[in-house]
Amino acid sequence: MDHHHERADDPPAGSLRTRPHADSAETVPPSEGVPVSLAEEFLTRARIARDRHGGHPPAQWSTGEQSAVALLFSSRAALEQLDMTPKDACVRLADDLGMSPHQARGWVYHYRELLRAE
Repeated sequence: MDHHHERADDPPAGSLRTRPHADSAETVPPSEGVPVSLAEEFLTRARIARDRHGGHPPAQWSTGEQSAVALLFSSRAALEQLDMTPKDACVRLADDLGMSPHQARGWVYHYRELLRAE
């Protein structure tokens, strides 16, 4: 039984894990053990939030997606809606990406700059 339900704001099926962003070699920070597909998924979600939702992650996204996007856009309001502090969200992101909170902060700073440059 297929439990995957596409959402209106989802990228096309298969695009997150099988088709990396055009400059993905330059967008993945140099840290071992980071699941590139999950990193790309969070980055894709951030672009969708920026381009379609004024930088705010939609409520129908998972808590992990919402909190990662909120961190990338420094959105305390979005984190407050999730009843999270930036530290809570960073710990959640670190767990999702399989890294330390310190490494996760570096990941956020890296991708935040990438998004600003686009």
